[in-house]
Amino acid sequence: MPDTDACLLQILEDVQIRFLRRMLGLSNNSVITPLYTETGPIRTRRVTLCLRYLKYLMDLPNTHYASLALEENIKLRNSSSACWLSDLDFAIAHLPGNHRLPPLHALDGNRINKLIKAIDFSTKSELQTHIDSWSKLSLLRHRLEPKEEGPAKTQIIGLRHYLTQVSIHSHRRTITKLLCGDLTPQVFRGSPSPLRILTTTEHRIRLCRACNHQPETPQHILFQCPSLPSIISLHSSFIATMRQFRPLPANSVFSDASALHYLKAFIFDWTLIVPTSKFIHDVVVQWQYYLDTGVNQHLDISAVSDDGDSDEG
Repeated sequence: MPDTDACLLQILEDVQIRFLRRMLGLSNNSVITPLYTETGPIRTRRVTLCLRYLKYLMDLPNTHYASLALEENIKLRNSSSACWLSDLDFAIAHLPGNHRLPPLHALDGNRINKLIKAIDFSTKSELQTHIDSWSKLSLLRHRLEPKEEGPAKTQIIGLRHYLTQVSIHSHRRTITKLLCGDLTPQVFRGSPSPLRILTTTEHRIRLCRACNHQPETPQHILFQCPSLPSIISLHSSFIATMRQFRPLPANSVFSDASALHYLKAFIFDWTLIVPTSKFIHDVVVQWQYYLDTGVNQHLDISAVSDDGDSDEG
Protein backbone atom coordinates (compact mmCIF):
# COMPACT_ATOMS: atom_id res chain seq x y z
CA MET A 1 0.00 0.00 0.00
CA PRO A 2 1.22 3.55 -0.70
CA ASP A 3 2.30 5.47 2.38
CA THR A 4 -0.01 8.41 3.09
CA ASP A 5 0.30 8.67 6.88
CA ALA A 6 3.53 10.44 7.88
CA CYS A 7 3.41 9.06 11.43
CA LEU A 8 3.08 5.45 10.28
CA LEU A 9 5.83 5.92 7.69
CA GLN A 10 8.07 7.40 10.39
CA ILE A 11 7.63 4.21 12.43
CA LEU A 12 8.84 2.12 9.47
CA GLU A 13 11.80 4.43 8.88
CA ASP A 14 12.73 4.37 12.57
CA VAL A 15 12.78 0.56 12.49
CA GLN A 16 14.98 0.58 9.37
CA ILE A 17 17.40 3.08 10.93
CA ARG A 18 17.64 1.19 14.23
CA PHE A 19 18.23 -2.09 12.41
CA LEU A 20 20.95 -0.67 10.16
CA ARG A 21 22.72 1.07 13.05
CA ARG A 22 22.74 -2.12 15.06
CA MET A 23 23.83 -4.26 12.11
CA LEU A 24 26.70 -1.89 11.25
CA GLY A 25 27.73 -1.29 14.86
CA LEU A 26 27.02 2.46 14.79
CA SER A 27 25.87 4.67 17.66
CA ASN A 28 22.27 5.76 18.18
CA ASN A 29 23.05 9.29 17.00
CA SER A 30 25.12 8.45 13.93
CA VAL A 31 24.46 10.29 10.67
CA ILE A 32 21.48 8.73 8.88
CA THR A 33 22.51 9.29 5.25
CA PRO A 34 25.27 6.61 5.14
CA LEU A 35 22.73 4.07 6.40
CA TYR A 36 20.58 4.62 3.34
CA THR A 37 23.58 4.10 1.04
CA GLU A 38 23.50 0.44 2.11
CA THR A 39 19.86 -0.37 1.29
CA GLY A 40 18.13 2.79 0.07
CA PRO A 41 15.35 4.61 1.97
CA ILE A 42 12.38 2.39 2.72
CA ARG A 43 9.88 5.00 1.48
CA THR A 44 11.44 4.90 -1.99
CA ARG A 45 11.46 1.11 -1.98
CA ARG A 46 7.76 0.94 -1.08
CA VAL A 47 6.77 3.34 -3.86
CA THR A 48 8.84 1.30 -6.33
CA LEU A 49 6.98 -1.86 -5.31
CA CYS A 50 3.64 -0.09 -5.84
CA LEU A 51 4.69 1.06 -9.32
CA ARG A 52 5.76 -2.45 -10.24
CA TYR A 53 2.41 -3.73 -9.04
CA LEU A 54 0.67 -1.08 -11.15
CA LYS A 55 2.64 -2.31 -14.15
CA TYR A 56 1.45 -5.84 -13.39
CA LEU A 57 -2.18 -4.67 -13.16
CA MET A 58 -1.98 -2.89 -16.49
CA ASP A 59 -0.81 -6.07 -18.21
CA LEU A 60 -3.79 -8.11 -16.98
CA PRO A 61 -6.70 -9.03 -19.30
CA ASN A 62 -9.61 -6.58 -19.14
CA THR A 63 -11.81 -9.36 -17.72
CA HIS A 64 -9.55 -9.90 -14.69
CA TYR A 65 -11.05 -8.72 -11.39
CA ALA A 66 -7.88 -6.78 -10.51
CA SER A 67 -7.99 -5.06 -13.92
CA LEU A 68 -11.62 -4.09 -13.32
CA ALA A 69 -10.68 -2.71 -9.91
CA LEU A 70 -7.93 -0.64 -11.57
CA GLU A 71 -10.50 0.81 -13.99
CA GLU A 72 -12.64 1.88 -11.03
CA ASN A 73 -9.56 3.43 -9.43
CA ILE A 74 -8.91 5.42 -12.59
CA LYS A 75 -12.45 6.81 -12.46
CA LEU A 76 -12.06 7.73 -8.78
CA ARG A 77 -8.70 9.37 -9.44
CA ASN A 78 -10.13 11.39 -12.35
CA SER A 79 -12.90 12.64 -10.08
CA SER A 80 -10.33 13.60 -7.37
CA SER A 81 -11.74 11.00 -4.99
CA ALA A 82 -9.68 9.02 -2.49
CA CYS A 83 -8.38 5.76 -3.95
CA TRP A 84 -5.27 3.61 -4.28
CA LEU A 85 -4.00 5.59 -7.28
CA SER A 86 -4.44 8.97 -5.55
CA ASP A 87 -2.55 7.53 -2.56
CA LEU A 88 0.21 6.51 -4.95
CA ASP A 89 0.20 10.04 -6.37
CA PHE A 90 0.66 11.40 -2.85
CA ALA A 91 3.49 9.01 -2.01
CA ILE A 92 5.39 9.78 -5.24
CA ALA A 93 5.02 13.54 -4.70
CA HIS A 94 6.74 13.23 -1.30
CA LEU A 95 9.86 11.56 -2.70
CA PRO A 96 13.02 13.44 -3.77
CA GLY A 97 12.64 15.10 -7.15
CA ASN A 98 9.57 16.55 -8.79
CA HIS A 99 7.94 13.34 -9.97
CA ARG A 100 4.27 12.72 -10.71
CA LEU A 101 2.26 9.73 -11.88
CA PRO A 102 1.08 10.55 -15.44
CA PRO A 103 -2.54 9.98 -16.52
CA LEU A 104 -3.20 6.29 -16.80
CA HIS A 105 -4.21 6.48 -20.48
CA ALA A 106 -0.68 7.70 -21.23
CA LEU A 107 1.00 5.00 -19.15
CA ASP A 108 2.57 1.77 -20.30
CA GLY A 109 5.23 -0.56 -18.99
CA ASN A 110 8.10 1.46 -20.47
CA ARG A 111 6.91 4.74 -18.93
CA ILE A 112 6.53 3.11 -15.54
CA ASN A 113 10.07 1.74 -15.82
CA LYS A 114 11.33 5.23 -16.72
CA LEU A 115 9.50 6.70 -13.70
CA ILE A 116 11.05 4.08 -11.42
CA LYS A 117 14.52 4.90 -12.78
CA ALA A 118 13.90 8.64 -12.41
CA ILE A 119 12.84 8.20 -8.78
CA ASP A 120 15.89 6.02 -8.14
CA PHE A 121 18.18 8.65 -9.69
CA SER A 122 16.64 11.47 -7.62
CA THR A 123 16.96 9.44 -4.43
CA LYS A 124 20.63 8.68 -5.08
CA SER A 125 21.32 12.30 -6.03
CA GLU A 126 19.81 13.53 -2.76
CA LEU A 127 21.87 11.04 -0.76
CA GLN A 128 25.05 12.18 -2.52
CA THR A 129 24.15 15.83 -1.88
CA HIS A 130 23.76 15.09 1.83
CA ILE A 131 27.11 13.28 1.88
CA ASP A 132 28.82 16.20 0.17
CA SER A 133 27.38 18.64 2.72
CA TRP A 134 28.65 16.80 5.85
CA SER A 135 32.29 17.27 6.83
CA LYS A 136 31.95 14.11 8.96
CA LEU A 137 31.37 12.13 5.77
CA SER A 138 34.28 13.53 3.78
CA LEU A 139 35.80 10.05 3.35
CA LEU A 140 32.70 9.12 1.36
CA ARG A 141 32.92 12.02 -1.08
CA HIS A 142 33.74 10.89 -4.63
CA ARG A 143 33.79 7.29 -3.41
CA LEU A 144 34.49 4.63 -6.01
CA GLU A 145 33.36 1.19 -4.90
CA PRO A 146 36.09 -1.39 -5.62
CA LYS A 147 35.26 -4.68 -7.33
CA GLU A 148 36.95 -8.04 -7.17
CA GLU A 149 37.34 -7.85 -10.92
CA GLY A 150 37.32 -4.75 -13.08
CA PRO A 151 37.69 -1.06 -12.24
CA ALA A 152 36.09 0.62 -9.25
CA LYS A 153 32.79 2.37 -10.01
CA THR A 154 30.55 5.00 -8.50
CA GLN A 155 27.91 3.19 -6.47
CA ILE A 156 25.77 5.39 -4.23
CA ILE A 157 23.60 2.53 -2.93
CA GLY A 158 24.90 -1.01 -2.55
CA LEU A 159 26.63 -3.60 -0.40
CA ARG A 160 30.09 -2.31 0.53
CA HIS A 161 33.30 -4.27 0.05
CA TYR A 162 34.43 -3.81 3.66
CA LEU A 163 31.25 -5.48 4.92
CA THR A 164 31.99 -8.64 2.95
CA GLN A 165 35.80 -8.71 2.90
CA VAL A 166 36.61 -7.88 6.53
CA SER A 167 35.74 -10.98 8.53
CA ILE A 168 36.82 -9.75 11.98
CA HIS A 169 33.89 -7.94 13.53
CA SER A 170 35.85 -5.39 15.56
CA HIS A 171 37.90 -4.38 12.50
CA ARG A 172 34.79 -4.12 10.33
CA ARG A 173 32.96 -2.07 12.94
CA THR A 174 35.87 0.37 13.32
CA ILE A 175 36.24 0.97 9.57
CA THR A 176 32.47 1.40 9.25
CA LYS A 177 32.35 3.91 12.11
CA LEU A 178 35.23 5.84 10.56
CA LEU A 179 33.60 6.06 7.12
CA CYS A 180 30.18 6.92 8.55
CA GLY A 181 31.55 9.77 10.66
CA ASP A 182 30.80 7.98 13.92
CA LEU A 183 34.31 8.48 15.35
CA THR A 184 34.03 12.29 15.18
CA PRO A 185 34.06 13.95 17.67
CA GLN A 186 33.87 10.93 20.01
CA VAL A 187 37.39 9.69 19.17
CA PHE A 188 38.87 12.31 16.84
CA ARG A 189 38.21 15.99 17.42
CA GLY A 190 38.23 16.93 13.73
CA SER A 191 36.69 15.61 10.53
CA PRO A 192 39.00 14.33 7.76
CA SER A 193 38.27 17.28 5.48
CA PRO A 194 36.29 20.31 6.72
CA LEU A 195 33.99 21.98 4.22
CA ARG A 196 35.31 25.46 4.99
CA ILE A 197 38.34 27.17 6.49
CA LEU A 198 38.20 26.91 10.27
CA THR A 199 38.22 30.02 12.43
CA THR A 200 41.11 30.52 14.85
CA THR A 201 38.95 29.31 17.73
CA GLU A 202 37.72 26.27 15.83
CA HIS A 203 41.27 25.40 14.83
CA ARG A 204 42.48 25.70 18.43
CA ILE A 205 39.80 23.45 19.93
CA ARG A 206 40.50 20.79 17.29
CA LEU A 207 44.25 20.60 17.93
CA CYS A 208 45.67 17.14 18.50
CA ARG A 209 45.69 16.18 22.17
CA ALA A 210 49.03 14.44 21.71
CA CYS A 211 51.19 16.89 19.74
CA ASN A 212 49.07 20.06 20.03
CA HIS A 213 50.32 21.24 16.63
CA GLN A 214 47.87 20.07 13.96
CA PRO A 215 44.11 19.37 13.87
CA GLU A 216 43.23 16.01 15.37
CA THR A 217 41.84 14.33 12.28
CA PRO A 218 41.82 10.58 11.53
CA GLN A 219 44.59 10.89 8.94
CA HIS A 220 46.72 12.93 11.37
CA ILE A 221 46.55 10.27 14.09
CA LEU A 222 47.01 7.42 11.61
CA PHE A 223 49.88 8.84 9.55
CA GLN A 224 51.23 12.14 10.87
CA CYS A 225 51.29 12.59 14.64
CA PRO A 226 54.91 12.36 15.90
CA SER A 227 54.12 12.24 19.61
CA LEU A 228 53.03 8.63 20.20
CA PRO A 229 55.73 5.99 19.55
CA SER A 230 53.17 3.19 19.93
CA ILE A 231 51.15 4.51 16.98
CA ILE A 232 54.28 5.41 14.99
CA SER A 233 55.35 1.76 15.27
CA LEU A 234 51.98 0.58 13.93
CA HIS A 235 52.18 3.15 11.14
CA SER A 236 55.69 2.11 10.11
CA SER A 237 54.76 -1.57 9.95
CA PHE A 238 51.63 -0.82 7.96
CA ILE A 239 53.41 1.39 5.42
CA ALA A 240 56.09 -1.28 4.97
CA THR A 241 53.34 -3.78 4.17
CA MET A 242 51.60 -1.38 1.75
CA ARG A 243 54.85 -0.84 -0.18
CA GLN A 244 54.58 -4.47 -1.27
CA PHE A 245 51.30 -3.71 -3.06
CA ARG A 246 51.58 -0.19 -4.43
CA PRO A 247 54.24 2.49 -4.95
CA LEU A 248 54.53 4.99 -2.10
CA PRO A 249 56.75 8.03 -1.55
CA ALA A 250 60.19 7.18 -0.22
CA ASN A 251 59.57 9.64 2.61
CA SER A 252 56.75 8.26 4.75
CA VAL A 253 56.16 11.67 6.36
CA PHE A 254 52.86 12.67 4.73
CA SER A 255 51.33 16.11 4.36
CA ASP A 256 47.69 16.36 5.42
CA ALA A 257 46.50 16.19 1.81
CA SER A 258 48.64 13.16 0.97
CA ALA A 259 47.69 11.43 4.24
CA LEU A 260 44.00 11.84 3.37
CA HIS A 261 44.63 10.68 -0.19
CA TYR A 262 46.40 7.49 0.86
CA LEU A 263 43.89 6.78 3.61
CA LYS A 264 41.08 6.74 1.04
CA ALA A 265 43.23 4.82 -1.46
CA PHE A 266 43.98 2.07 1.09
CA ILE A 267 40.37 1.81 2.25
CA PHE A 268 38.77 1.72 -1.20
CA ASP A 269 40.97 -1.06 -2.52
CA TRP A 270 39.61 -4.60 -2.76
CA THR A 271 42.93 -6.25 -1.89
CA LEU A 272 44.06 -3.79 0.80
CA ILE A 273 40.91 -3.34 2.86
CA VAL A 274 41.67 -6.25 5.24
CA PRO A 275 45.14 -5.07 6.41
CA THR A 276 43.92 -1.46 6.32
CA SER A 277 40.97 -2.17 8.59
CA LYS A 278 43.23 -3.99 11.04
CA PHE A 279 45.68 -1.08 11.09
CA ILE A 280 42.93 1.50 11.64
CA HIS A 281 41.36 -0.59 14.40
CA ASP A 282 44.69 -1.07 16.17
CA VAL A 283 45.46 2.65 16.02
CA VAL A 284 42.00 3.59 17.31
CA VAL A 285 42.40 1.19 20.25
CA GLN A 286 45.86 2.57 21.00
CA TRP A 287 44.66 6.16 20.66
CA GLN A 288 41.61 5.57 22.86
CA TYR A 289 43.82 4.05 25.55
CA TYR A 290 46.04 7.16 25.45
CA LEU A 291 42.98 9.44 25.76
CA ASP A 292 41.59 7.42 28.68
CA THR A 293 44.85 7.08 30.64
CA GLY A 294 47.27 9.69 29.32
CA VAL A 295 49.80 6.86 29.01
CA ASN A 296 51.61 6.07 25.76
CA GLN A 297 52.10 2.32 25.93
CA HIS A 298 52.29 -0.50 23.41
CA LEU A 299 49.17 -2.63 23.89
CA ASP A 300 48.40 -6.21 23.10
CA ILE A 301 45.51 -5.29 20.82
CA SER A 302 44.07 -8.81 20.77
CA ALA A 303 43.76 -8.66 24.55
CA VAL A 304 42.20 -5.18 24.56
CA SER A 305 39.60 -5.92 21.84
CA ASP A 306 36.39 -7.39 23.24
CA ASP A 307 35.14 -8.93 20.00
CA GLY A 308 38.13 -9.56 17.79
CA ASP A 309 37.05 -13.05 16.73
CA SER A 310 36.39 -13.75 13.09
CA ASP A 311 32.81 -14.16 11.91
CA GLU A 312 33.89 -17.40 10.29
CA GLY A 313 33.72 -20.59 12.25
